[in-house]
Formats: sequence, C-alpha cells, structure tokens
Amino acid sequence: MAIHSVLVSGSSRGIGLGLDLHAINDKRLHIVELDVSCDKSIEEAVDSIVGDKGLTILVNNAAILTGYDFFSKPDRKMINELMNVNTTGAVIMMQMFYPLIKRAADLVPGDEFSSSRAAIVQISSDLGSISIPKKSFTGRVKVLDYCMSKSALNQASRIIAHDVETDHILVTAVHPGWVQ
Repeated sequence: MAIHSVLVSGSSRGIGLGLDLHAINDKRLHIVELDVSCDKSIEEAVDSIVGDKGLTILVNNAAILTGYDFFSKPDRKMINELMNVNTTGAVIMMQMFYPLIKRAADLVPGDEFSSSRAAIVQISSDLGSISIPKKSFTGRVKVLDYCMSKSALNQASRIIAHDVETDHILVTAVHPGWVQ
C-alpha cells in the first residue's frame, strides 16, 4: 500500500520546513497549525486529519533548544518548558494520533513493519545517547536540557515500539545530523 498521509510537527523551520518545502507543489499538502505543548491544539489537529484511511506516518520533529548547561543559573521553568515540547509533546502526539495510525496499519494486509503500512518517526539526536560521552556545553551551544529531553524521547520510543508491536506499527528514533 502506498503512503496515504504524513503529519510532520515542527514545520516552521529546520527539518520540518525542509520536508514541507519538498512537498510544497503537491496539491495534497495541507498545513495544520499545531502546538505540541498544548493538548487542545493537538486534539484540533487530530480532528482535522480524521479520514477513513488514517494517518500513515507521524514525524515528531517539533523541538526547542534553550541553551542551558550545568553552570547556568538553576531554572526549573526553562528545563520543564523544553522537556514539555521535546519529550512530553512527542509522547502525547503519539498517544493522540495512535487511533489514526492504527487505522492506517489495519488497512494493510500482512504483518510487515514499514513506513508504507504505518510508522512513527521521532527526530532525535545523538546528543540523546547515553553511551556517547559529552559535556553540557559543546563549545558552541549549551545542551544539558536538550540532551536530557532526547534521551527521554529515545527511551519512550523504544518502549512504545514494544507496546504497539502487535499492531505492526514501526516506531523509530533517528539522528539526522546537525541542522542550521
């Protein structure tokens, strides 16, 4: 089965904008306003996408970088805001869009895992790896909270991949590299 629909969060810049610009001439492209830190905004996006074929691919790309490291003035609000967008927002997106993703998966016969069936793709970072040594200041940017958020996103992705395995939905986290 061909890919029917794709939702990319975080399309105002970077990777998400690049994906949208790639598809800009496709008449099937629809821009939906969405704030991953607001449940009502996500619910409205879900309602606007509902269709009989479901959602084939969810790309959780929305993220922020605040510039926080170990030596920054302690700022719980800043850390929580970043975690809310980068991690919690992605998990809530997966949960709220899951019925549509499952609907797409159920329409494809067989039991293969592929993006043509149904997939959730997390745009993560190697900064989320706990096995790659790093400091909270890279020399260019302060990344303590960002690293924490991407580590949590990677773990959530692994757990959710197991949770939806019987539905044959592919869940993966990818590191696309540095984007300016």
